[in-house]
Amino acid sequence: LGRTSMKPCINTAKMWPTKILLIRHGEAEPLLDPVTGRITPDSMVRLTERGALQSQNAGRRLKNIIGDLDVYMYYSPYGRAKQSAELIARVLDARQIVRVTEEPRIAEQQVGGVLSEEDIKACKAQREHFGRFFFRFPNGEAGL
Repeated sequence: LGRTSMKPCINTAKMWPTKILLIRHGEAEPLLDPVTGRITPDSMVRLTERGALQSQNAGRRLKNIIGDLDVYMYYSPYGRAKQSAELIARVLDARQIVRVTEEPRIAEQQVGGVLSEEDIKACKAQREHFGRFFFRFPNGEAGL
């Protein structure tokens, strides 16, 4: 068989982003009140007042970094992540936001059923022995 030159049928230079930036959600309620983390479903935990300010500040810093580049924003299905994304988006120019998408594949590690603080400490100690990415919480998933 003879060789043929293969030319891309699309301009790949415009397909790839020039920057990929990751921003974690702002401070959430369980950090201030650990009881909240045990009685509120993890997906419904909200930002603290400080966490909201952190998200707004992250939006301003993001704007300084990206200038007028287009933004494709992805956030996990957790309430605190959605809140952070909304607060960040308010700081940006609405014309540069191309897409805002809830993406469940970037959710936090599922640690399983409700565990006592003692159980969590024991699991974290085991995790250090097995390796952070390979240890699986009871009824949860591995960090990997």
